[in-house]
Amino acid sequence: MPFPRGVDQAIYDTPVSRRIAQTLTGEAALCFDASDLMPSAMTNAFYRAVLEYLQSPDDLDTILGRLEQVRTAIPVTDWLDVPCGA
Repeated sequence: MPFPRGVDQAIYDTPVSRRIAQTLTGEAALCFDASDLMPSAMTNAFYRAVLEYLQSPDDLDTILGRLEQVRTAIPVTDWLDVPCGA
């Protein structure tokens, strides 16, 4: 598998770092998940909601309602739309 051009392969001194470099520079398509595509306001609200849910699972409807308020307040243009492999 190719490594980044112009980078001395000796800097990848562990099997893990070599594997990461191979994955990032290889032929396979990289795909993003929702956390990669959310605007920062949504990401922060999501993480906060997870912690709130762990503390109070019975408040799920309220927590989801707050997430929906954050989501609808974010302009459509702030959301990333990156297909796999792009």
